[in-house]
Amino acid sequence: MKRWIPLAQFIAPTYPAIGRALLGPANSLIGQVLANTLGTEDNPEAIQHALAADPELFNKLENMELEIHQAEMIRNLKTNNPMLTNGLKALSFTYWFAAAWSIFAMSYMIGITFFQINPDSVRFADTTLGFILGTIISTVIQFFFGTTHSTEERKKVETIRAMTDEREP
Repeated sequence: MKRWIPLAQFIAPTYPAIGRALLGPANSLIGQVLANTLGTEDNPEAIQHALAADPELFNKLENMELEIHQAEMIRNLKTNNPMLTNGLKALSFTYWFAAAWSIFAMSYMIGITFFQINPDSVRFADTTLGFILGTIISTVIQFFFGTTHSTEERKKVETIRAMTDEREP
């Protein structure tokens, strides 16, 4: 690990995520990726010499920096927000739940519109239709296109901004 410290200090001012990765437990793996990206030998001295000799090689590290930064953000989001670890399951349930209620509501509306119902049940059917239109349909529409969806998106953006602000010195 100590052998990667000079290279980490050399790269960190331009690409801090790569510098941090070189100081972490997977430093040898990061070094191998750096060497492959730059086309040099797999040792810190060769990588540092290549970067010092040709500053244009720093541009090749741009994508690597972004990928490391994204991986760190995702890891932090998952560890700081347990909902995101099961987020795919929760999101899948939300979509299936909304789809099931939408299909039920549409089936009911088609049923009472095109099929004959008992004249004694018209008020009950109208009340149920009003309830479905006023609650189920409007809630689903508001969630996916209205305020609730916007609030969720705003929370995600605020969380990412807060995490980014914490990382910047």
